[in-house]
Amino acid sequence: MIEHLILHAIITKKTNGEFGTLGLIVFLIPKVQEWYINKRKQKTGWEMNCYNTALISSDEAKDLLNDIKLYLKSVKVVQQYL
Repeated sequence: MIEHLILHAIITKKTNGEFGTLGLIVFLIPKVQEWYINKRKQKTGWEMNCYNTALISSDEAKDLLNDIKLYLKSVKVVQQYL
């Protein structure tokens, strides 16, 4: 999950928001916030696998999302969602 988040951020930046944005904004960022920051339990087996594989602390998740927001600061299409 974390790897996908980072990959989508890179794709979004490199394509100036043409690709990667929807998955990043609609799915990946909300899942990281839900699981690691809000501490909500995963509902399915694949979610539990993702969570356990990328087990990070709430502070690490916050730092990661803040870093991604800074990284994507120049991508105007993304700014309205972050």
